[in-house]
Amino acid sequence: MPEWKNITKLSDKAVKYFEGRMIKQEALNKMKIYSDIEFMPQFNKEVEVICFPYFFDGRLVNIKYRGPKKSFKLVAGAELIFYNQDVLREYKEVIITEGEIDTLSFITQGYFNVMSVPNGAGNKLEYLDPYIELFNGIEKIYLATDSDTRGIELRDELIRRLGAEKCYLINFKDCKDANEFLCKYGPDFYDLIPNAQPVPLKGIVSVDNIAAEIYNLYEEGIKPGVKIGLDKLDNSITWELGRLCMVTGIPSSGKSEFVDFLVTRLNILYGWKAAYFTPENYPLKYHYAKLFEKIIGKEFKKSKSNDIEYDMAYEYIRENFFYILNEEDLKLSTILTSAKILVKTRGIKILVIDPWNKIDHQFSDSETRYISRALDEIINLAKFSNLLIFLVAHPTKMAKGEIPSLYNISGSAHFFNKPDY
Repeated sequence: MPEWKNITKLSDKAVKYFEGRMIKQEALNKMKIYSDIEFMPQFNKEVEVICFPYFFDGRLVNIKYRGPKKSFKLVAGAELIFYNQDVLREYKEVIITEGEIDTLSFITQGYFNVMSVPNGAGNKLEYLDPYIELFNGIEKIYLATDSDTRGIELRDELIRRLGAEKCYLINFKDCKDANEFLCKYGPDFYDLIPNAQPVPLKGIVSVDNIAAEIYNLYEEGIKPGVKIGLDKLDNSITWELGRLCMVTGIPSSGKSEFVDFLVTRLNILYGWKAAYFTPENYPLKYHYAKLFEKIIGKEFKKSKSNDIEYDMAYEYIRENFFYILNEEDLKLSTILTSAKILVKTRGIKILVIDPWNKIDHQFSDSETRYISRALDEIINLAKFSNLLIFLVAHPTKMAKGEIPSLYNISGSAHFFNKPDY
């Protein structure tokens, strides 16, 4: 009778766990996975863990520990990178999964060009920013994220950052992820990559392209927008990406301050990074001071704050807020192109254009037609880059005490008709 052997650096218990999920010992050895005893805060004691080492360029960068009851932790203070990130240097086509188990499922089946996000589903891809240029040489990206809501959100954010033209969608049928598909359908796993569908580009969309979103809507219904934590405002409005918000008001009424407040709240609560075109706040150090005061809650002055708060705010603002300002080119097309670059390189989710009248407007037809065309360009950027865009515009001269509406914005009624907010 053949004798079962453990040829890994894992405990027998761990190996049998993996084999129960149809993951071969050869895959575990290839990825240098091992067992150890580690303190896990979820249990407040040392327990047996499975260790997933994260290597890049031949050096150990991080380790993910998996303990009982799906408990996880990464090494505190270590850099976040993709699991098996070296594939970006070795292959022209890569597969991105949502976890190490799914990555091992592909490796077990002979797909070595696979990597995983480090911390599961979510749309804060801070680990992507330092290595975004590694994707420039990748020709095809197969997205194998989970089919639940958070997996779809992760998939959509990867598409937004990496470019729809490179991305292909893997369909796990009625399964949640790659490993569940492997366990249920076995040999059909080899059909996943050949049957992957390209992300629909502009102009043509089939139902197959949005199958996961359709089923998710069927299961969970329409998700409400996000709130900022102020009842009076939240009862009237919630916020979604892919929208244009028009803001107006008489001079010195606080339009920009209100937008800054909304943007910082959305950033603090949901991690939505923001880019500003705000020439009226030049020099930009004055706008930085406004952001500091809204984030820290203290006046931007050494006598009112302290050095620790200053350093914390500096790092936070540096990572979450960016500026678009080319003094020699203030055309709308330049602003929108810069925003697209920041979507890819920094993952911004909010764009503020403040104000409209500081843009270099160039047109040969009527102002009304130009405004309609310009708003369409802004709306298209919001939809296809999944941005929330705030556009601040001044009204025409108002009678004293009169409250302006979007119809009062100088130039066209399109300012009222076209925005979402």
